[in-house]
Amino acid sequence: MNVHFSNFDVSDLVSKGAKARLKKFLKNEINSDDDTKLIKNQLNDCTNHLISKFFKKEEGFNFDIKYLVKGQDIFLSLEKLTNQELEKNEKRQKLKDKIKSEKNKRFELRNRKLFMKSEKNNTKLLSSDNRVTQNMIKSYNIAKSKFGNELPNPIEILDNKDLHIKKFVEYISTVMKNTKTDKELHLILDNEYSSYMAIVTGIDYKKLLQMFKAKIESEKADDNFENLDHHCDDENCGHNKEVIPDNLTKEMVDSDENIEEEINSD
Repeated sequence: MNVHFSNFDVSDLVSKGAKARLKKFLKNEINSDDDTKLIKNQLNDCTNHLISKFFKKEEGFNFDIKYLVKGQDIFLSLEKLTNQELEKNEKRQKLKDKIKSEKNKRFELRNRKLFMKSEKNNTKLLSSDNRVTQNMIKSYNIAKSKFGNELPNPIEILDNKDLHIKKFVEYISTVMKNTKTDKELHLILDNEYSSYMAIVTGIDYKKLLQMFKAKIESEKADDNFENLDHHCDDENCGHNKEVIPDNLTKEMVDSDENIEEEINSD
């Protein structure tokens, strides 16, 4: 990193050695690997320290330092302002900030109007489909505010119900694999997305959990029976276990495929 003085020399500094110390300070404090904006932010944070430590004070003047960053080169220029000039600049800056704030408010208002118009059009579109109830629309808006605009609307779900049920099952499967207790599991799954899917598809996550657990318990029981005497078959041993379809919870136990078929058949 190279440090250059644009409009001042050692006569503006507290000593002849101040120039070298100032350059050394900047090279130690500034991360030259950052982008230009971050480097300027670092420099601005150092301004008061640089002025107080390295520059001579002049009665009736206020000092400021401006920075220009070009690659590995930093150019410093000293700005001397009288109290009147400083006050004038501060008023000018306040006016700029006020204008910017008013522009931002107008942009926010315009964006809000566009958003409200978009929401109104979406509601109108959803209401035009006789499969979609007001409860679905209400639940969709609540879930969207939490999970974002990427959430499919009721029409999209109803048009491709199997796909979205599969995604819901995969979501539950992922949560189950990453939680340790039933309490933690229910705390995570008891959310706006689960409620929304239950209303639109009729699939309750609690019902899915029961099916998953039943399948897991069934497989554990099968493993235990395999360890019994090979000469004792089911009929002779009085074993008449209830058979649960293999695809019932395959989403959870194996490859997360086809469980929605079992769910929809209920």
